[in-house]
Amino acid sequence: MDEQDRTLVQDLLTLMETEFADYTNTFLALEQEQLPDEPFFQLPTFLSWYQRWRERVRNSAAWPASLALMQAANPRVIPRNHLVESALDEAVKGNEQPFFQLLGVLKAPYNRTADIPARYTIVPKGIDAGFQTFCGT
Repeated sequence: MDEQDRTLVQDLLTLMETEFADYTNTFLALEQEQLPDEPFFQLPTFLSWYQRWRERVRNSAAWPASLALMQAANPRVIPRNHLVESALDEAVKGNEQPFFQLLGVLKAPYNRTADIPARYTIVPKGIDAGFQTFCGT
């Protein structure tokens, strides 16, 4: 990795931190032909970064290998707190279906071809605000 690459990576991570961007969904968006129509991906600062990144990586001969590496390293779905809490709450009430549905989706987090309902990938704004988890959770 050269200095230009380090700068690209650091700039993206800083932008994601500043804008509270979702880590999983940001990296998934970079795999797509078109950016999602979501506020973070329309920010002038992100679009400026994205143009530099496209020039460096996406428009290069290395793109197929880079894409394969991204797909192998970046899960498409993760056990998000609000989904786990909801599934557990329903299980306690006797409805185990949401738990087993979530478990089924999480069995293949890197699968790019599975039809995954949007509720497992969309992060409602502020959903984790004030959420606290503990060691062993």
